[in-house]
Amino acid sequence: MRRPGRSRRESLEPRPPLKESAALIDVSSEHQLDAVIAAVRSDQSLNDVPIFGARCFVESEWGLTDFPFNVGKAWVCFPGALRKALKKKGPLTRETMEHIARRLDLSLPPAVRT
Repeated sequence: MRRPGRSRRESLEPRPPLKESAALIDVSSEHQLDAVIAAVRSDQSLNDVPIFGARCFVESEWGLTDFPFNVGKAWVCFPGALRKALKKKGPLTRETMEHIARRLDLSLPPAVRT
C-alpha cells in the first residue's frame, strides 16, 4: 500500500518487473480497439487505413533496458515511445489523419476519467 506523500520509489509496495506486469493487462479491453476499428471502417474511404492499439503507461517507471512490446493486439509503451511512433513518417497524409480524428469524434463517446 502506498503511503500518502510518498513517491512510487519511496513506496513500500512491491512492484513486479514491467514485462511480468503485462499479464495483468486486461486483454478484454480489446473491445476498445474493436470499437475504433468499427468507427473508422464505417467510412468506406478509410477501409485500407492500418489501425493498431496502444497501451501507454504515463506514470510508469521504465528502465533503460525496457522496450515497448505487444500484448494481444495492443502495443504496450511509455509516452516517449508512443510520441516517437506517432511522429514517424507513414502512409497517411495529414488530411487523412484529420478525417480519421473527425470520424472517431463523431462515432465514439467522450472518454471518462476513472
